[in-house]
Amino acid sequence: MAEFTNAVRKYKNSFLRIHASFIPAIACVFIGGSRLYAQAQLKSDYDGIVVLNSKHEIYNLVDDRRKRQCLWNLIGVETEDKIDLCIPSPSSPLYNEFDAIRVSGYDETNTKRAVTLLSLEYFAHRKTSLNILSSEDRRVYSHVSGSAQLYQATTLHNATILHDQWLYTSETVVRFGITTDLLLSAACVYGERPYGLNIKRILTKHYNAVAEASPSAEVFAKSSFFVSSYTKWLNRELDGLLSTNFSPSFNNIEAGSDRALLFGDTAQIRANVGLCDSTRVAQLSLEAVELFNKGEFSRREGHQPQFSQNSSSYIAIAKSADTTFNIFVKQTPFAQDELRGAVIGSEYFLRMSIPCITSSGELLYQFFPGRTASDVRLSYIRGGRRDSFLLEKLLYTELVKTGDTLRAYRSSLSFERNSGVHRYNIQRFFHDRLLNNRRIQAHYGQGITLGGEIISLDRLLSLRWLVNGKPYPSLRQAFREASDITSPTSAQILSCPTVFGLGDAHGGNVMINESSAAKGGTSDILFIDYEVAGFHPVMLDLAKPFYNDLFYEMLYRRLTPNCISLGLKYILDVETNTIILDLKPQIDTLTQALFDIKLRYLVKPLCDEFRSLGANLEDHVPLLSTSLFLCATLGISLASNEEAFLASFASGLIIKGAQTWRELASRLEELGFQPRAIAEL
Repeated sequence: MAEFTNAVRKYKNSFLRIHASFIPAIACVFIGGSRLYAQAQLKSDYDGIVVLNSKHEIYNLVDDRRKRQCLWNLIGVETEDKIDLCIPSPSSPLYNEFDAIRVSGYDETNTKRAVTLLSLEYFAHRKTSLNILSSEDRRVYSHVSGSAQLYQATTLHNATILHDQWLYTSETVVRFGITTDLLLSAACVYGERPYGLNIKRILTKHYNAVAEASPSAEVFAKSSFFVSSYTKWLNRELDGLLSTNFSPSFNNIEAGSDRALLFGDTAQIRANVGLCDSTRVAQLSLEAVELFNKGEFSRREGHQPQFSQNSSSYIAIAKSADTTFNIFVKQTPFAQDELRGAVIGSEYFLRMSIPCITSSGELLYQFFPGRTASDVRLSYIRGGRRDSFLLEKLLYTELVKTGDTLRAYRSSLSFERNSGVHRYNIQRFFHDRLLNNRRIQAHYGQGITLGGEIISLDRLLSLRWLVNGKPYPSLRQAFREASDITSPTSAQILSCPTVFGLGDAHGGNVMINESSAAKGGTSDILFIDYEVAGFHPVMLDLAKPFYNDLFYEMLYRRLTPNCISLGLKYILDVETNTIILDLKPQIDTLTQALFDIKLRYLVKPLCDEFRSLGANLEDHVPLLSTSLFLCATLGISLASNEEAFLASFASGLIIKGAQTWRELASRLEELGFQPRAIAEL
């Protein structure tokens, strides 16, 4: 123990450059990070928590540049890291939406030093959630032991509010939240007796009540890196915090098993967050546009999309005297719609790019280096689903997507009924495709081969379906019913609240900038393809991203050699003109996680928003289930892949007709999902 006590003293002196009493508002200081617990094994960073007397003193310390310099002097920071946070003042409605502020910088050796500023007031409020205002947007936090915690976050101008909590739990494991993990595993080097140990005792008792166990060093995130002297010291301190010891009543997840994803409780910012400082919306410079219009550019082929075939594109490289411009050129018959959608969309979404349009109708965008989320997902699957780095990118992207979409929905939500003459561009995906069997004629007009037999389109439309022992109507009848529900003059369309949405924000239309990963382990995200962006019924906006992302491996089976099993068996009964089909799809960890994120962090907060306004989103589930059916059957042509065709059409028929969240949950469960989160809606 003496060995570790000396290590703590040495670490304290290297972290705290002046005495903490130099800032009178400080009650206690905790220091952690790998330099403490791993000593010689890892020396990557310093991480600490400074607890002040009140939240107001936190604001004063960080907002005032002169006082903030005192904080940097305390922890040895030479260079600030994005401290130009837009910090809400005490008079702002957003002030009550955060509990702590995380700031960071770099010392003279360019080593990162970060601190989270908390207050004693916070621990008196009996909270177990913790909202942290931070310039680092890290929403996925992985544990070495095989589990990962997913943060919900709210984008706030040039910062985020990360919605942490004390504990994350599943059926098999209880994990400390990131900040609690740091607090309990850190060494309190100032204010230990009057404040530090009391804070640790509060957190330990909460763990004890939830887990029915006393925490030990082994339950912390990076316990595998703890040196033995640190483990002994930490266990001794934890033993002294509680008078009674319990034996754990749960087991940690076994090494090598599927990764556990731990979700926090749904949290959202109640105050409306505007985009007054939306400086991240990108637009090509006028100089680059002028060079392109003059023809002063060279051309090279760009990324050829595998998940969208509605446009063509290339990269134009234009050079001025001192600048090289990379221009993304898009050619689409819907250029005017896309330009309009981008301009209006930039009022609701941060991560967009506004194009310029040429006289010939081409759209010019500032080039964004990266790949679509669907392409990254394909790499993850082809790599055997073992690359945790790609998995984290995909989870982070989905968390960003749901957070940005929720903000846009909340700020644009309207219950005003339209007259029925309003034209929604998003209907290109739904009712328009049903007119005169337009879409299915384009995809299957030549018939489709099933079991070696060519089935004509007329016969395909008339076939009955028996899926997993349950009868379903013919496609002709199902399409007729879908046309009635999605008609611009239908009661479902007219009564469904409208929102501003992108309409097509599935993984194929969300790009990840892999070349410029932000500090904290995140990547820049860009929404693309705004052809149907606009104000339209919320259930239509939810449908395509929901289906394409969750049934990705069913839709794109031709691209994925390491596909999961669909459990598909079928026969074509000629006498009864029926397809008799068994379908038992398997769902991998990533797909289930995407499903949970969409429900927990988009649909549930939206349901809560509706309830607060005296409405019920469940009333519009029939429109959602019908739209999902159309995504499954009319989204892309599946004529070249018999298995994908049968599975997609059958899944669409299973989903179609769900009238309530409970019914939708039951049908999704039949398709392999674990719809526990739907019970919360």
